[in-house]
Amino acid sequence: MDAATLADVMANSMPLDYYRHELPMYERAALQCGCTTVNRAAMFAAQVGHEAVGLKYMREIADGTAYEGRADLGNVFPGDGPRYRGRGPVQLTGRSNYTRCSMWAYSKGLVPAPHFFVDHPEKLELDQYKWLGTVWYWTVARPELNSLADSRDLEGATRAINGGLNGFEDRQWRYRRALGFGARILPAGAAIVGGVSELPKGRDMKLLVVDQAECKRKRKAWPGYFADFGYGQPLVHIKSGADLRALRVSGWPAPKKISIWTYKQRGGM
Repeated sequence: MDAATLADVMANSMPLDYYRHELPMYERAALQCGCTTVNRAAMFAAQVGHEAVGLKYMREIADGTAYEGRADLGNVFPGDGPRYRGRGPVQLTGRSNYTRCSMWAYSKGLVPAPHFFVDHPEKLELDQYKWLGTVWYWTVARPELNSLADSRDLEGATRAINGGLNGFEDRQWRYRRALGFGARILPAGAAIVGGVSELPKGRDMKLLVVDQAECKRKRKAWPGYFADFGYGQPLVHIKSGADLRALRVSGWPAPKKISIWTYKQRGGM
């Protein structure tokens, strides 16, 4: 994807330079959410495009008083409604979600304290953190979203994100618009990686931890392997050394070590 495409997908709600700035963060989040097919990328674009009005608003326009006293959102203390109003591209809302997202981010070493966003909710509006709420929500709070995207179930995905069908016509318009771009909406590296796969079923698994150089050296000897780059996204099926190189330059996390699952058929090898 390039900035002009992102701007078009988001209906040019902001100037092109704004989308040039947003593009690396957007692509990284899409990859971390496993949105590496057209169906998934279109669903991702439609949902965050609606929630943040073309990525224009990283804080909910309403003041949050409508959420006051909402125990289902964890808003049990006076002032919780406005304090934990929607923030970030997916408009993360409520003390409960802020708490769970904080604990997840802390477990990944992404924030300095386990209640970071509870204590500093405004941080979810900043470039450094705003996409973390979206990645957490898409992969942890609502892990069914990619399956719903695979089946093009816009209504199901909207209910998972919104709890109802608020703004469904706009989401539908954005979804159809995004689908029309085809592979142009894929985040950088997605087409090269060739899709996302879960662990193979019915196989004996062995967990190895190796560095990336060893992955490249051994790739010809292994029948197939799956790399876990963290953030809760599905495991990526690596087919070649080119895939590894593509991942390293396309915004994915690049730790010194990655987990590799090698496998063999039952009764074989």
